[in-house]
Amino acid sequence: MKTPFNISHAAVISLGVHTPEKVTFGINISDSDQDFTQQILNGQKTIETRFPLKKNPNKGSLHPYINKRVGLIRTHKGEKAALVGYATIGEPVKYENAEEFRKDEPRHLVKIGSDYDIGPNGKFGYPLIDVV
Repeated sequence: MKTPFNISHAAVISLGVHTPEKVTFGINISDSDQDFTQQILNGQKTIETRFPLKKNPNKGSLHPYINKRVGLIRTHKGEKAALVGYATIGEPVKYENAEEFRKDEPRHLVKIGSDYDIGPNGKFGYPLIDVV
């Protein structure tokens, strides 16, 4: 499991975005196969999906951040990670099967057959609220 970034005060100032809550963690959003961060920032992608944890399949990696404000960290192979925005993580839905996952595709934008497609243990979908 990847460790979330710790967001420094300097990073918050350099982004030039006002967020009244103290933001101390960021979540990685991989843009290696698809420009997910831009889709989040422009309001197209409103659900961030994560696989269930191996040690606790009833939770995904974003469970500790539910109802918390986090930084959005753009990651891409060969590039330095960058803070690109902020969001509040909402209460997740658990997709138990491909049919449920496909039905919500207009909100999570995960393409069939991609590395981020639903797996045999399902997937969690976390609403991204108040994205800036």
